Amino acid sequence: LEAIKPVVRTDTPAGAAARATLAACLDACVRLLHPIAPFITERLFTELNRLVPQRGFDGLQLPPSDLCITASWPVVDDTLIDETDEQQFDLLQQVVTAVRDMRSTYKIPPRDTPALRIKAPGDEQAVLDASRSLIETLASVEIGELGTSVAKPDDAAATVLGPIELYLCGVVDSGTEQERLSKRLADLENSRGALAGRLNNPGYVDKAPAHLVQQTRDQLAEVDAELQAVRNALSELK
Repeated sequence: LEAIKPVVRTDTPAGAAARATLAACLDACVRLLHPIAPFITERLFTELNRLVPQRGFDGLQLPPSDLCITASWPVVDDTLIDETDEQQFDLLQQVVTAVRDMRSTYKIPPRDTPALRIKAPGDEQAVLDASRSLIETLASVEIGELGTSVAKPDDAAATVLGPIELYLCGVVDSGTEQERLSKRLADLENSRGALAGRLNNPGYVDKAPAHLVQQTRDQLAEVDAELQAVRNALSELK
């Protein structure tokens, strides 16, 4: 919903497509929710019929009906499911959430648009670069450097998302940042000890479901990556 706000009110083809998609998705949700929330969904369905009589698009069938209670279930074509798109959008959500968390931590006024520098490997860099304007809009920042060799400015707040490092410029002094990173380092070391202890326990590795063991290994790898990034950031401050 937030991602379509910049275009949904515009009188453009993109705006029209966004409004049609929004109406269709709302219709589908209302139909699915009707058995457990019949009264509010029936009211919403009536308003949808009034405002947008024709709904649906290629791959999503929403047969018209006067009442939600008699409406058919949505019929969705599996070709609409794109795991790559979902993963890429999840990455954008993580980046925007991380920047918002930094803004909250450092009490940055909502109208301020600090510079954001992003250090990211190739695949992630391409996804973020293609979505610069969306990140800037949702996180209220101006993206400057974005690449594999971006350096952290001395006055920047930093956070790590796996292989990605985000630098929000001009918001902290080095002493405050060193204290924050030191605390984060201690938290990560505690997390690593717990995960490593779990994997070093034969009772867990041999008896736990394989997907849980792999999940623990993945979590340990993520913690190790963030640990290295935090140690590097601390080293740059000293």
